This record gives sequence, structure tokens and C-alpha cells, in this order.
Amino acid sequence: MAWREATVDVVVPFEDVAQDGTVKPTAEGTYLDVGNEVIDLRMRGGMGSADFVKAHGVRQLGVWCASQPGPGNARPLQTHSLYTKRGLGWFTWRDGSRRHGSWEIHELMDRDGVLVARWDHKWLWFQLDDSGAMRFLDEPAPGIDEDQDIELPPINPRPTLAAPREAASFAWTMRETDLNQHVFYRSYLARTENVLAEAGIDVSALSHRQTWYLTSALLTDRMVGLVEEHDDHVLVSLGREHDGTVCTYARFDRP
Repeated sequence: MAWREATVDVVVPFEDVAQDGTVKPTAEGTYLDVGNEVIDLRMRGGMGSADFVKAHGVRQLGVWCASQPGPGNARPLQTHSLYTKRGLGWFTWRDGSRRHGSWEIHELMDRDGVLVARWDHKWLWFQLDDSGAMRFLDEPAPGIDEDQDIELPPINPRPTLAAPREAASFAWTMRETDLNQHVFYRSYLARTENVLAEAGIDVSALSHRQTWYLTSALLTDRMVGLVEEHDDHVLVSLGREHDGTVCTYARFDRP
């Protein structure tokens, strides 16, 4: 696989660090964005995001992310190194079709080179038709001058909750959504942890996390959080109260 790679220095804000020295889940999206900034610009041939969408009509949608803490601790207000690498290609979907997108790896290291956190992120290319419906690309994305004819490692199958219990219900707030009323990435992460807390589960006792994104929630959606506990992991789903549509699944592993 042909990887695009970039390394940038980042100062970790005080508010991004949890009491145990790990990076808070709510900060995860920030580091994915920072790591992608240089690679995105190269991938788009120097075009900005808005100009690229206008020229080629394609966008990116994150569908899965795994987070794993490293042996090091994040140091507030100190400079860390963020290494990012990305491979473009296609995933084999559940129905056997192809969906083009990317697999990214992001690693945050302290100034001594010790790993603080690793994020694996997978996203898909899509277009919007005249009605606003999404079409995922089964062909290489236009405007990209690099090999996209590579099969990427599969996206982990999303979990099934067999016998969950309702732990919380809530409404989104304006600070959790953008100007189009779509819920921010970090807001899903924060709410899954809130659901665990409402269920009486100690989040600090959990480690590796995977998150699946199925569909967007909106400011107007009232949500229900379900929890299912297992010996080695805990599952959470966030679904719309009125029709039961699940927007996000999360799996938290017990160490």
C-alpha cells in the first residue's frame, strides 16, 4: 500500500487531558483533523476543502474509529508529535460491493517518543444527488492523482445488542451541533460516556474503544442510550427515540 505520511508538532491543551493522563475522547476529532490537514492538502493537489467539493462533488464521511491509549501520558501545555499516515483504496462492503475511502493511522507521542494514543480511522467517499441523498462511491474518487485501486483492511463489523437496558434519554443542545443542526463528532463520544456513567459503569476502568457511525443525528432528535455489559467489554448505542434508528454504536473493552 502507498501511504501518505506527515508529522506535525501539537501542543496538548490542559482541557484535553483526563485525570489518568490519557487524551479525552471529546478531543479525538481535533487530533484527527490536525493530522489530516497536511495530507488532505497534498491529496487535493493544493485545493482547499470547499474548492475541492465544488470542483469534484465528493466528500468524506467517517464510519469507524478505534482509540487505544499508549504507555505514555499526555502532558498539558507541552509539545507532542503527531504522526499520521493514510492509504486510499476500497473496502468490501457487507453486500459484496466496493466502497472507496481511506484507512488512516494517527499516533500521538510525547517529546521522548513514547506513544500516548493511537487512533485508527476509516472513512468513505460520497456524493449528494439533487435530492440530497448520499451515494457512496464504488469507483475511485475524481481529482486524486494517486493509486486508489487497493483493497483496504475491512471495517470491523458493528456490534449487535442482544439484551440491552436503557440507561439514559436526552436531547441534543445547540453547542453539540453545527450550523446545519448536525451533531458534532465529539458530541457522540461525550454522550456515549455519559450513558455509561448513567448506567453506573466506571469509564476509567475501560480502555480500547471502537465507534461506528451509521447516520447523522440532528438537533431536533431526542435520543435513547442503551447499554449491554459483557465480561470483556461494554456496548453502547445511541438511537432516535421516535423510530429507534441507531446513529452510533460504541464498544469499550475491559482491560
